Amino acid sequence: MEQITITGIQTNNLKNIDVTIKKNALNLIIGPSGSGKSSLAYGTIAKIGLQEYLSMFFDEMSDPSYKVSEYHNMSATVPIKQANFNSNVKSTIGTYFSLSNKIIALYALSLDMDEHFFVLNREENVCPVCHGLGTVKQMDVSKILDFKKTIAENPFKCWQRRNDFFSKILVKFCEEKGIDINTKVEDLSESDLNQLLNGESKEKFKINYTHGKFKAVRTTKYFGLFTQTSMIKKEFSLPDSYYSDLKCSSCNGLKYSEKHLEFKLNGLSIGEFMNTPFCDLLLFFDKMKKKKLKPGAERLINSICVFINKAIELNLGYLSFSRTIPSLSGGELQRLRLIQVLCTQLTDLILIFDEPLAGLSGNEKEAVFKNITGLSKKTYTDCS
Repeated sequence: MEQITITGIQTNNLKNIDVTIKKNALNLIIGPSGSGKSSLAYGTIAKIGLQEYLSMFFDEMSDPSYKVSEYHNMSATVPIKQANFNSNVKSTIGTYFSLSNKIIALYALSLDMDEHFFVLNREENVCPVCHGLGTVKQMDVSKILDFKKTIAENPFKCWQRRNDFFSKILVKFCEEKGIDINTKVEDLSESDLNQLLNGESKEKFKINYTHGKFKAVRTTKYFGLFTQTSMIKKEFSLPDSYYSDLKCSSCNGLKYSEKHLEFKLNGLSIGEFMNTPFCDLLLFFDKMKKKKLKPGAERLINSICVFINKAIELNLGYLSFSRTIPSLSGGELQRLRLIQVLCTQLTDLILIFDEPLAGLSGNEKEAVFKNITGLSKKTYTDCS
């Protein structure tokens, strides 16, 4: 069996050690916390493989951070950690793993249309409200209201700074609308809650209130928070902590413009397809395979289905192609990257995992373990 040797390793806290790595086999690094496992796996082995590979393409590579005497018979490395530092909200499972272009090609081919019509980075294709993000930054009721408080207790978390004023005008408004102030927010009807958030009083209310050591009087109508109309002078604007990226009400999170809903494949527009969980897409493809396919469609379908089936096998069937990468946990992204490795046509790679079974349920552990151990005797699947 071929071997990789690295000698004189002094990266970080490592003390001039030598290692031998067997190719096409599982190599475990075991030791107590702080013993240098990460320095060896990621700081040395992974960095050497990446440096060797990338230096063939990039002219200005930085000096290596690892410290070794010499190494022989090295392979390209693929470090896969249980971490997610991706903050690009436009990065989705579909784009990250180069599957969106295959889905676009399948729709264009099957519907006899130009591929450009389905590309999301074209302004004319996206929802004009969310600009293709599927979400809009909005005031989040779950962050604004304390659902366990009654109206009389002023449940608005953002109205505590001038609590006396807001408590009194809330009571006045509820008296006008016939809303019981002793009702907890969680027990309010949808209509009454909507009144509190979006309503406007018919009358102006004269409110005598205290603010700190001072007494004041303010006469104003009640305006629900979501109307974004100030009821008090110098009322503070809401900080970002009260906002969330919520589903766009215009496109319903589909990201595409309304015209795209007219063009469906097996009953789904491309936006609906992208938002459908992997586990529910199997029926979509079963129906397609029973029909007469156009040349090239079968190859695209097989490529997409390989990824979907592996995702389901690794207990990720609840995800969809439109799911953003920043919203994934480190463990979810690690398992998705494992799928990418299982589908690659590259050989002789060193795959470096960081506690791949940590935090997984019993079924998830079994599936991940089976796939990782199978890599040492891997038979490559055509995912082209």
